[in-house]
Order: sequence, then C-alpha cells, then structure tokens
Amino acid sequence: MNTAETHTVYSLKTILNGVGTRINELNTRMGGAIYVKAEISEFKFKPGFNHQYFILIEKNGDSVEAKVSAHLWKTSAQQVLNNFYRTTGQRLECGMEVVFLVCFDFSPLYGLSLNIIDIDATYTLGKLAQARQATIKRLEDEELMNMNKRFHFPDLPNRIAVISSDTAAGYEDFLHRLGLHPEFRFEVSLYPATMQGQKAPSEIIAALKSIQNDMLKGKVYDLVAIMRGGGAEIDLVAFDDYILCAEIARFPIPVATGIGHTKDVSVADMVSNVCKNTPTGLADFFLDKVSQAALELSECVKEIKYIVETEFEKDKSFLNNYLSALNNSVSMYLKDETYLLQDIQKDINNTIARKFSVERNHFAMLALSLKSQVNSLIEKEKHKVERNEIVLSSLSPDEMLKRGYSLTFKDGKVAKFTDIKNGDVITTMFAGGKVESVVNNIKTDN
Repeated sequence: MNTAETHTVYSLKTILNGVGTRINELNTRMGGAIYVKAEISEFKFKPGFNHQYFILIEKNGDSVEAKVSAHLWKTSAQQVLNNFYRTTGQRLECGMEVVFLVCFDFSPLYGLSLNIIDIDATYTLGKLAQARQATIKRLEDEELMNMNKRFHFPDLPNRIAVISSDTAAGYEDFLHRLGLHPEFRFEVSLYPATMQGQKAPSEIIAALKSIQNDMLKGKVYDLVAIMRGGGAEIDLVAFDDYILCAEIARFPIPVATGIGHTKDVSVADMVSNVCKNTPTGLADFFLDKVSQAALELSECVKEIKYIVETEFEKDKSFLNNYLSALNNSVSMYLKDETYLLQDIQKDINNTIARKFSVERNHFAMLALSLKSQVNSLIEKEKHKVERNEIVLSSLSPDEMLKRGYSLTFKDGKVAKFTDIKNGDVITTMFAGGKVESVVNNIKTDN
C-alpha cells in the first residue's frame, strides 16, 4: 500500500504554480498568442467598456465537449469591440461562433482562463457571407425570390405603410421629401421597429404582421415601405435574415425597400417589389410614379376634351341642319294646317248658318203654333168663365129669392135652424119684401 511516507508530497500552490509555469512556457512557444475558434455561451455586455467576461464552449452537435472562461480587459475592450462592430455590423452575443486571438492565463486562485487580445472579424464576415448565400439559395429553391414582384406596383402609391425606427433621420427625410409636393396627397402610417442588430428581423416581421392584421380589419394600403437611414453598410446583415426575407416575399401587397446603402444589395432588396438606395430615393420614386400618373391623367383629360369638343361640333352641325329641316317641315305643316283649319272654319260657319236658319224657321213655326194654341186655350177658358158666371149668377140670393126661396135673419144675420128659439124675433126675406115674426113653436124633423 502506497502512503505519503513513501512519496514526495507537494502543496497545492506548488502544483498550480508549476502548471502556471508550463502554461507560460506554452505561451512563449506559441509566440505569445494563438487563434481559437469557439462559441460564446455566456456574455453580457457591460457599458462603459469595463472588463468583459465570457464563457466559451465547443460543441459536437448538442453536446458540449470543451468549456473555458475568458476575459477582455478594459484596456483593450473598447478598441476590440468597436473594430469588430465596424467590420461586421454585429454585436457580440450568445450563440455566435467567433475566432479569438488569445493567450493562456492561469492563476492558482482562479484557475485557467483565456485572455482575449483581439477578435478575427474576417472569420465572422465569412460566416455571414455563407449565411447570406444559404438564405438566397433557400429562397430560390422555395421559389420566393420573385414572388412579391408578381404584384403590379401601383400607379398611384399614396397609401403607404412604413416600417422604420420612429426616430430615424431617414424616415424624417422621407416625409420631408413628400411634403415638398403638397399637390400630391400621401397617407403615411408608421409601424415602428428596430432596424439594425439582432432584434431587427423579429421586430420588422412583427410590424409586417401588424400591417396585415390592420388590412384584415379594413385598412387599405397600396404598399409597404421598409426604410432605414444612415448607419454602416455592414448593418444590412439583419436584412439577409431568411425568415424576414420570406415574409417580405409572401406579403400580399408590394413591398418597397430603402435601407440606406449605395453599394451592397441585401437579400431583402432582392425579394422586394422595388428597392432604392435610401428613404429619400423611395420618396422620389413614389413622387415620380404619382407625377407620371398625373401627367397621363392630364393627357387623357385633354384627349377626352378634344374628342368631346370634336363630337360636339359634329353633333352641333348635325343638330343645326336637323333643326333647320325641322323648322321648314313645321312651317310647311303649320301652313297646310292653317289652310285646312280655315276651310274647316268656313264649313263650320256655313253649317252653323244653315242650322241656325233651319232652327229659326222651326222656332217661327213653333211660335205660330204656340200662339194659335194659346189663343184657342184662352177662348176655351173664356167660355168656361162665362158659363161659371152664369151659374154663379143663378145662385145669387136675389135669383134664389126670385125662384121662391127665402132667407131668415136673426139679429141682422142669416140664421140657422139651430140658432132659433121660442120667443126670438126673426125676419124672413122674400123676393118681394120681408116679414118679421115671433117664434112660438119649433118643430124638428124626426
């Protein structure tokens, strides 16, 4: 059995110092630094360019096969990180595979770590270029590269949904350029999104979905304009993202891009319906389209006016000729009708005269006949009156007395049998005179 008594015993510090010595010798043999390719597993940027700390790993599939801590001292952190960003347009983030220039750093107290001296941005650029080509190939394989181009770009692009940062100078330039032409009316709706960095693709996609949702609710847009002004050309990496480019390609209305570059073309530019270098370039393009439409409309109006005026003159000439012929026809017709009416008037007058003469003769005969009948009726009635006078005359009191009748009076009035009582003095009148009597006896017929 081996025991400490039979072996040399070293202290932990001695051992770790020995390891440190060997590592320093290794650093010397490697020229002081080596390039290491690793994936960033843990990193949180500390503002102010303080010391930056990383956990670097190497994977085989999903399995982590190596892991080490690393640090970037603040004395070089600002320069290294700025150089990497200027070259790649990317910020260091977890999940990114990067080539670091490092030297080994060993402390008996903290163990082994890597001291980051620099970062090879060209490797990252190569990876970005590979990712860009992979995006293009996938879009081509899925026949998405020209899908948005199938839409006819509107001749009057005045209802515009804009995706941009709400503080971007490019967006302000876009609005300013459109505002220089108040004769054209543009309706611009902003859907804000981050336009660079790792969050840009997801926020732009979210803005596209918001636009589509608003369209489903009844909002009408002629196109979507994705714009970004200023910044480094390398910032265009966000616009090479496959998911973002696929969303642009599949969008149901034309998508135009103006993302602030003059040389390189992003994949988003390739799949869009129209792409321009800058937001101002987009504004000029829209103004040109509207101006061209206005010019065509003006020419169309002129042509319509000419056609209308020409046809009007033709119709006017035809109408004048027609009216002249109509006036002649009406005059002749009225003249003929006047003659006809005059003949009818004469016939009516003659007929009335004849009728009046006949009726006058008839009335004269009726008058004579009526007069004869009236005279005859008068004679008849005269004879009746005379006969009635004779009858009435024969019925007068004097005539009645002459025929032997008498009249009895009491108190100067003709008396009835019922008016007479015994003792009354009555006067009886005869044709030759009258007799006064005193009633002594009254007998009634039974």
